[in-house]
Amino acid sequence: VISMPKQPLVMTVFALLSVAYCAMRVGIVWPQFRSVKGGQNLWRMMMVDFAALGEKGFYLYDGLRDADGTALAPVLVGPKGAFTLVIRTNPPTGRLGEKIEHLDNQTLHVGGRPAFADPLSQARVAAQRVASLLTRAEVECDRVWPVLLYPSWKITGSPADRDVLVTSEKSFVQEVTAVPG
Repeated sequence: VISMPKQPLVMTVFALLSVAYCAMRVGIVWPQFRSVKGGQNLWRMMMVDFAALGEKGFYLYDGLRDADGTALAPVLVGPKGAFTLVIRTNPPTGRLGEKIEHLDNQTLHVGGRPAFADPLSQARVAAQRVASLLTRAEVECDRVWPVLLYPSWKITGSPADRDVLVTSEKSFVQEVTAVPG
């Protein structure tokens, strides 16, 4: 048995516990870093889509702020109206059959479970904020469409009377260009 003075032993145990605590905190925060990185990669990948939409008369505005200085969602404006882009970067787990189900105007399932934090309502609020900004600026716009963008997900279901476009980056251009307008 090694005999050590009491103080170095206490410091060694404290150091080991500190390292374990830090490792646990990094493990908890790591998925959030991954989702931020996923959002950055999404923008790079979608620049091709935005360029294709640009050829059809659409313009992307990012970094807009309302009168209070609150940042607005990115806004895509074109001949079909305005679209607020609310991006959810939670990655799929990779299980077979995992998908986003847009069941009706109030129900969205992510991976077989009800969506967390009601993203349909959040998308509607983002669109309402942009619509009120356009109204105050006296800009004529028939409709502001809320868009929920789930990168890398398979999207199923689409109510006939939907008021929120739920899409992935794969079908984003088709969804935007297919809206009535």
